[in-house]
Amino acid sequence: MDARASLLTCMAQNAVLGLLNPADREHLARLARRRDLSRGEVLCHQGYVWPRVALLVQGTGQWCLLSPSGRRQVVFRMGPSDVVWGHSLFDHEPLPASFEMVTDGYVYWWTQEDIVPVLSKHVDAVWALSREMVRWMRRVREVLYSLAFQSVAHRVARLLLDYYPECEGRPVPRDLTLEEMADMVGTSPEFVCRVLKRLAHEGILRVGRRYFVFLDRQRLAALAQEDGRVG
Repeated sequence: MDARASLLTCMAQNAVLGLLNPADREHLARLARRRDLSRGEVLCHQGYVWPRVALLVQGTGQWCLLSPSGRRQVVFRMGPSDVVWGHSLFDHEPLPASFEMVTDGYVYWWTQEDIVPVLSKHVDAVWALSREMVRWMRRVREVLYSLAFQSVAHRVARLLLDYYPECEGRPVPRDLTLEEMADMVGTSPEFVCRVLKRLAHEGILRVGRRYFVFLDRQRLAALAQEDGRVG
């Protein structure tokens, strides 16, 4: 599949852009600029005004919050056919978070002048975008709730369940580093390591240098459901 076909396919699969008529999607495809991004590269920076829209066509990226002291918190990840809607597009204020690449990949992006006139013609697409913004808000709320009211053990258990598929008793590649896990659950790599050792000691998880083996997913799920700061 060539680059233009990949772009149009991802647009059609997106919850908002897919509601545009084919002619408008073709029009936006002609206006789109491609940007290749490497792992760790930042598409848009927290604190900067970025009134643009970018469609992920290949690769995985994540929204990250950075505290004044330099501490990172991953909010959520996005993949192919997901759209990065720059907050500045709506209010021309600085971005509250940065979007960075987890893997190599590329995006196509549009300016405010490119996309707003097209989007404004489609009430169903505008409504879908509103739902998308609310979904983002709810996901951020879940992260904040977890940081405020749930233990590190709870958050690590939830991450393991969400990130790794059902594969009881079989090794799965350990493709998240301790640092990445720590950024996703709002703690330090040392605390993540401590929780993994606890899970291994309790016979819930076997931890290798390059793999995990889920020995008791049911007990891990029970830990993930616990409330309160217990560790």
